[in-house]
Amino acid sequence: MAAFVRLRDALAYDAADGEPVDLVLALIVPEHFTDQHLQLLAQVAEMFDQAPLLAQLRAAP
Repeated sequence: MAAFVRLRDALAYDAADGEPVDLVLALIVPEHFTDQHLQLLAQVAEMFDQAPLLAQLRAAP
């Protein structure tokens, strides 16, 4: 299960890039799905590293 949230007001979160956080993704996985969870997390990290996708998410109604 996943939940995506676009925050109205970005939060200072001590991110690695120093930027405030305005997009949040939460994943909830069963305990025994460790490998699948890590694979999914890696895919999500790659997606969220794409500036055009981030711009689309931020511009969506």
